[in-house]
Amino acid sequence: NNYTIGGFWRSWHSSYNRWLIRYLYIPLGGNAVSTARQIVNIGVVFMFVAIWHDLELHLLAWAWILTIFLLPEIVASRIQNTAAFKVYFEQRPLLETVVYAMAGAANIMILKAANIVGYTIGLDAIGLLVPIIYTYEGLKLLLWYYSIMVCGVMLMRYIRQHENTTLTKTD
Repeated sequence: NNYTIGGFWRSWHSSYNRWLIRYLYIPLGGNAVSTARQIVNIGVVFMFVAIWHDLELHLLAWAWILTIFLLPEIVASRIQNTAAFKVYFEQRPLLETVVYAMAGAANIMILKAANIVGYTIGLDAIGLLVPIIYTYEGLKLLLWYYSIMVCGVMLMRYIRQHENTTLTKTD
């Protein structure tokens, strides 16, 4: 039900997440720091989670992948909160939906890739998969999968907007 990396982790294992935020992330400075420092803080938290599971290189790689790919999401969320951004997309709702869906689909694919590295095939098998992905057939499959994910995220956004509208009307 989440198409952002941050949203996924906020809703995943909520009690453990709250503990991580309360006792690691906030003491490190939380969001009240520069973007660079925020990424470092997030990296520390993900490294802690990786080590919590086991001190393995593939789990550390999982933490690094998630930390690196959270950077564009954090920058985008800061831009998204600007008045100019809001005005631009208020005038172009279809474009907003498509941009969010494309970014959301990319985020879901990144989460899946990180979890494949961290919890299934590890780092060694990446060397076997990458050459396959960069073939014509592999790129077609990736594009097809991405397109399906974009449609799925668009549907999720529509459902969320409908839920919010329904809740607002009943309140």
